[in-house]
Amino acid sequence: MALTANSFPTIGMTRDRLALRVKDGETIFAGAFVALAGPGHATDDGYALNYVADVAGTIPVGWALQKVVGDTDASPVPDVEVDIGGRLIEKCSVTGAAGDVTDVGKPVYMTDNGTFTLTAPTTGQRRVKIGYISRFVSAGKADVYTFSFAELLAIYHATNGEIPAV
Repeated sequence: MALTANSFPTIGMTRDRLALRVKDGETIFAGAFVALAGPGHATDDGYALNYVADVAGTIPVGWALQKVVGDTDASPVPDVEVDIGGRLIEKCSVTGAAGDVTDVGKPVYMTDNGTFTLTAPTTGQRRVKIGYISRFVSAGKADVYTFSFAELLAIYHATNGEIPAV
């Protein structure tokens, strides 16, 4: 389910941070998965926004560390601090997780800024694997390692800018 309030899952590791200017009118909650509007984005090139799987021209970046509301008329424009290091999210709800050893190593996707799934999105261009199941917990729950920004960029460039479906 998309976040409507701050969300702080148990975090197993944190490495690096990045400050990004926030798209006008965009509310990014602490704990939300953040994307950067890239050159292919319709209107907000260069601004941070909430990750949504079926929005073309966005680049997955990392996890918001605080709630920020974008205001491009402000001086300075508000920044969101983003954790761009890989994270281990413990006991995470994952749609499609069986809750046994067969889950370990399966790729994990996100459909929005707070929903994990084992099913690759079928709409839009953003079939981005954001990590994998590192440990099973129970049906619908698992520990998920999410890739760092550097790992996401390596995957992106290794596929020549085309996101593989599975």
